[in-house]
Amino acid sequence: MKAKSQALAGRRVLVVDGDAGRAAAVAGMLTGLEATAATASALHAALDLLEGADPPFDAAILGDRIEDGAGPVLARAIRTSPLLFDLRLVMLAAGPPVEGIDVLCPWPSTAEALVAALVGPVSIAAPETVPEAPVLDLDELESIVGGMTAELIRMLRRFAGQAQKLAADAMAAAAATDAAAAQGQAHALKGAAFSAGAVRLGRAAQAFEKAAAASDWTAASAIDLPAEARALAQEIAALPEPAE
Repeated sequence: MKAKSQALAGRRVLVVDGDAGRAAAVAGMLTGLEATAATASALHAALDLLEGADPPFDAAILGDRIEDGAGPVLARAIRTSPLLFDLRLVMLAAGPPVEGIDVLCPWPSTAEALVAALVGPVSIAAPETVPEAPVLDLDELESIVGGMTAELIRMLRRFAGQAQKLAADAMAAAAATDAAAAQGQAHALKGAAFSAGAVRLGRAAQAFEKAAAASDWTAASAIDLPAEARALAQEIAALPEPAE
């Protein structure tokens, strides 16, 4: 039991199932394995918990009795969320997986099966239907701020310079194996990028932050944040001149 507990120690897992008894049973098993577990029964409650979590959840376990039959909708929402797209998704059911699930875990389950599902290799290929992230999602940005204004274009141009500095600083921190600095720079870049509609840069910064948190400098160095920041700057530079 000790080895299994160490495998999940400190991990944060959300269990989503409309069957309260089963959700509580899975959460109890996770707690016994030294993970931190929370439960939800419906789509919107689960998304609110996942997107508002600080620190973030490491995984979500989806049962086949989510209220309103919304399991496939929830999985799709997670896979297309800029904050959650790389969250590990485990399906707690004996049936075929819904789109976006990484691992199937049968129920009734065991501690060994839960550990394997949460930290073992992904056993289901990622769906090909999830769209590639755009460099700059203007439609999403305009929907948030209410239109492409002159002030918004100026803001984006200021951000282009800031993003390139944050990206360079994050890479320098990684080269120095400074986990705290690398995480801090990537975290700031991630938040600013998603707020500015820079989805691809935000996802790259998110992956970089996770690699730095694990001191996985090989993975971190493979994420070219400066190149992503330059690509964003080029798209922003191509925007029309702001009208006075």
